[in-house]
Amino acid sequence: MVAAAAAHADEDHDRDAHDVQHCNMQVVNVSTPAQYFHVLRRQVHRRFRKPLVVFAPKSLLKHRHAVSTLDDFCATRRFQPVLGDAHTRDAADRVRRIVLCTGKLYYDLAERRAALDDELAARVALVRIEQLAPFPRVAVAAEIARYANAHGDIVWAQEESFNMGYYTYLYFFFKSMGVDARFVGRRASAAPATGSAVKHELQQRAVVDACFADVAP
Repeated sequence: MVAAAAAHADEDHDRDAHDVQHCNMQVVNVSTPAQYFHVLRRQVHRRFRKPLVVFAPKSLLKHRHAVSTLDDFCATRRFQPVLGDAHTRDAADRVRRIVLCTGKLYYDLAERRAALDDELAARVALVRIEQLAPFPRVAVAAEIARYANAHGDIVWAQEESFNMGYYTYLYFFFKSMGVDARFVGRRASAAPATGSAVKHELQQRAVVDACFADVAP
């Protein structure tokens, strides 16, 4: 009974339920165990059926920071299309750059931020877009509005090449919202991988470092 009631509560409060019914499929890139659980539960309990595509790399199954508490799985919680930044939420006025990302890249960014001095770390907010289709524009806009002092310094970060990741798909959604999100990632490439672990790590480090470079004071 509790599970059924929670499922109905999820659906009643799910802002994108209408959008989902008018799209061909749902695409998510979840970054926590609880998000994975809740998106599957939502799929089962919805009163309509649409295909659900889950992009979740196996590496997150053993990532030491990709964890959830027991409370995160409780019936009163639900899938969040966008995960805000708990690190900067209580000091949003200090944020000067918003980094939008999805999936496991968040953990590389969070690890790099943790190594920075407190002043610089407080100036960069990391926002995860967990649902890519249908695009949760209301939730994304709400997170961006939280950081008024960022003054439009918004980055879309991805580890894929320019022509292989989500940016070319998300670009038009950002533009329709009046958001000028600049791209940070690998250059366009004909190959999905470098073929060299060393070169891959160098490129990955460059992508992460660029997200924290030249942040306004």
